[in-house]
Amino acid sequence: MTVRTVAEHNGDEPWLVPVPDTWARAAKITIPVSAAEGGIDSEEQIGQGRRTD
Repeated sequence: MTVRTVAEHNGDEPWLVPVPDTWARAAKITIPVSAAEGGIDSEEQIGQGRRTD
């Protein structure tokens, strides 16, 4: 499966593909999602685990 997947892609494709409306799409997820915060996490990392908008 890995060989077939790699064979379908080439080096000219973008690595990052923007995904529009992520919060609207995330609201449709029907499974529980959790984030853990630790004492050494930065504010940025903690913020990534919380919805702030």
